Amino acid sequence: MSTTCSTVLLRCMDFRLNGVILDWLEERDLSQIDVISVAGSAKDVISAQSGSRDFILRQIRISTDLHRARKLILMHHTDCGAYGGHAAFESIESERDFQIEEMRKAEARLREEFPELDIELWLIDLRDDGSAGILPVGDGHGERQ
Repeated sequence: MSTTCSTVLLRCMDFRLNGVILDWLEERDLSQIDVISVAGSAKDVISAQSGSRDFILRQIRISTDLHRARKLILMHHTDCGAYGGHAAFESIESERDFQIEEMRKAEARLREEFPELDIELWLIDLRDDGSAGILPVGDGHGERQ
């Protein structure tokens, strides 16, 4: 078995995401990836708490150094408990906008640390009926689902 992978995924630990992310990865034939799963996904990357940030950056560095990953997929989601869930926002639109802004801040920090990585941003929209969709953020990576 190869000890390399092309991609590292930074995602929230929320169990509600497991099925939708696994299906999304399977559709893209991304079975050999490193997964970093922490509450709030990249929230700690832009946090003032350097210990938490350093932990995530160290995990990404291990993936790039040990497994030669060259792409980072960053996923956030709506109704994230680390950000207060739906209740912390006036509307679903304001929540989506906030999550996108958080990802963009994290992306800027990650590009400083890992300029060699291709970084993709994706937002998982968890709906009240239990369904979810994964939406690309940024410059057109992927397709709407």
